[in-house]
Amino acid sequence: MKEKIAVATVSGKAFYLLVKELKRRKVDFISIRPDEQVPPDVNVVITTPEEQAQIDHLNIVVLGKSDDPTLIVDEALRLSQGKSLYEEVVVGLDPGKVLGVALIADGELLETRSCQTLKHASDTVVKILNRFPASRRIVRVGSGVMPDALELTQRLDRVLPPDVVIELVPEDGTSHISVKEANRIGGRDAASAARIAERRGRPIDRHYRSVRRASKKGGSSA
Repeated sequence: MKEKIAVATVSGKAFYLLVKELKRRKVDFISIRPDEQVPPDVNVVITTPEEQAQIDHLNIVVLGKSDDPTLIVDEALRLSQGKSLYEEVVVGLDPGKVLGVALIADGELLETRSCQTLKHASDTVVKILNRFPASRRIVRVGSGVMPDALELTQRLDRVLPPDVVIELVPEDGTSHISVKEANRIGGRDAASAARIAERRGRPIDRHYRSVRRASKKGGSSA
């Protein structure tokens, strides 16, 4: 992900937290000192409250001592793309022994994760949608492991706002992942989730019986 983001701090703790989060999400960045001139191709600078006054730039995101670096990087990504609100956010889920989760915002893959339980996956989706404001929000669940897909969809139905569209997506071909693609995205489960997020599925009515009807019509194994 080639975002034009600079980390400008001499604070060891702040630098460690920011770099750890940026690398986890595979976001390209540069590191500069707060008193250095910001390169012209940088769209956003992340720094600390104590160092903010030293930086001459239009878009500055500040990591305070009690701030979550995940949210700070979210804000930096939005600003780097010139957005205060995304048009469409899609979360793809690949159910299985390990659940892959992938976030695509306005066509760009921004984040992937792996979850160990259905509850962890549903909680992760809620947090992602809260972090990324958008005009349209869609959650796409792969139907290759139908019992897990149904249980996950029921959980999501209970916890997500009614404006979020939930789709069941056939997984044909989504599990055929090369080693290169898996390494680039964050593992096979995450790569499968990203493919599911890109594929249109069958929207379900937001109650359990409709979920079962949709699954009988649309799901197939990978």
